[in-house]
Amino acid sequence: MAAQPASAAPNGTATGTGGRSVPPAVATSRLTTVGRDGVPQPNPVGFLWDGGDSLLTYNQAKAKRLANIRRQPLVSLHFDSDGGGGDIVVFTGTAETLDDYPAVPDNSAWLEKYIEEIDARFGDAVKFAETYSVPVRIHLTRVRGF
Repeated sequence: MAAQPASAAPNGTATGTGGRSVPPAVATSRLTTVGRDGVPQPNPVGFLWDGGDSLLTYNQAKAKRLANIRRQPLVSLHFDSDGGGGDIVVFTGTAETLDDYPAVPDNSAWLEKYIEEIDARFGDAVKFAETYSVPVRIHLTRVRGF
């Protein structure tokens, strides 16, 4: 399928994927940045739709992907939306770190999606935010699905 401009429907699903969508309940995607050596560096990340054409992730302050984004902000995100290798959706976009953005404990939409996992793995949102303290916004520019 040819790449199409990316857009997000009001319910948080991705559109422009030839009838395919990424359900909001999908917990992780693979964010791929480009390393200093030019090699793609995929990493699993949690994400949150903003209701428009961008996604939000929170990252560890020492994650190499942050240096990759600062050096080369073009990224891709991959979703395996049916969990079995079909209905793959790939977004491309431009990423930016956000200096003045609410931390996880102050982001009610993030907590609504991830609170059970956060509590199970970290004990509470404050401890999660101590580890994943750097928000990154990814502005989606293209989408393709197959």
